[in-house]
Amino acid sequence: MHPFSTEKNRSGYVRFVRPKQWLAIAWLGIAAPALLAFDVLPSRDPNPPHSPSGTGLGKLRLFATDPSRLEKAERVDDEKVEARVEVEPKSVSLAALRQMAPENDALKICLYVHNRDRKFYTLRFPTTQRLGVWIRDPSGQPVFVSPVDRDLPKEEGVTLLDPGDTLRYCFCLKQKDLANSLRVGVYAVETELVGYPKIRAKRTLSVTP
Repeated sequence: MHPFSTEKNRSGYVRFVRPKQWLAIAWLGIAAPALLAFDVLPSRDPNPPHSPSGTGLGKLRLFATDPSRLEKAERVDDEKVEARVEVEPKSVSLAALRQMAPENDALKICLYVHNRDRKFYTLRFPTTQRLGVWIRDPSGQPVFVSPVDRDLPKEEGVTLLDPGDTLRYCFCLKQKDLANSLRVGVYAVETELVGYPKIRAKRTLSVTP
């Protein structure tokens, strides 16, 4: 199982257009009548078996003749997007960790991204990786950094974050990732949405004997 996973709190892969979005795409109705049928979340699966065919929303560029308007339209308001992180379990026992098999999941870290704005955002990613993870010891030194050179498809992924919607991105660390790195103390777990350095959250992790 791949360590990265993603979820949305709404089911289904095909995004149906809401009434407020009709004005934004009405002029596309004649030029791109098949737009509503495209999978606009091609990277929900962190390890998709193949790339979706067709043009799709991932390659569609609104205001293509005006890059400045495109940049403004896709700019994320950091003050309107909230991030929080959950760690399971909240405390790790070194004795219990030593009893686990090396390939067993020992720690699950999930980043929640919530849109408080009244407009939707288009989030773009260079690969299927969504979540960056750092674990720092009590002195601030990193003992674990999520690698970015995994065998991930080098393709742009697109996710729509609707008003009031929440995204959930998770990363699992195995026993072998932590067994030789942790000591008794309080560690900091830091997370970041890949490509959006201001969308980040952190919390503490207690390590007991």
